[in-house]
Formats: sequence, C-alpha cells, structure tokens
Amino acid sequence: MRNFAHIQSFVDRIILVTEAEIRAAMRAIVATTRLVPEPSGAVSTAALLFHGHELPEYRQAVAIVSGGNVAPEMLAEVLLGQ
Repeated sequence: MRNFAHIQSFVDRIILVTEAEIRAAMRAIVATTRLVPEPSGAVSTAALLFHGHELPEYRQAVAIVSGGNVAPEMLAEVLLGQ
C-alpha cells in the first residue's frame, strides 16, 4: 500500500508505451551504445523516443537503462526486428 500512496503523492501522470516501442527502444540502445538493456530497462527510453511530445518541456532528459536480464532468444528476436 505504501507504493500506491507514494504514486498518489508524487506522480502527476503516466505515459504508456507498447511492446513494439520497447523493442524499438532496445534496438536503438544496442545500436547506439552497445549496451544490452532488458525490456523493462528500455521503457523510459521508449517513452522519450515515442512519446516525448507528451512530456513537459525540458532542456535535457535522462533515461535510466538497466540491463542484462533478457533471454538470448528474445534479444535475437528484438535485434532482428521480429
């Protein structure tokens, strides 16, 4: 219940991203940084890439990327665009 109370207090709005956007963000991260993000680690990048117009005005953006926890088969599918 504490998490929900924190969200109510500190979150103004939520941006939803699709699975396809997450996969595209993963591909972009791998291609530009040579880092291997896990799907959940690419969500903030997907939001920035595909829904940046929904965000408040900003001069710089930071997206935290976590990674490594992705099955090799899924990573291959993502990188091949499947």
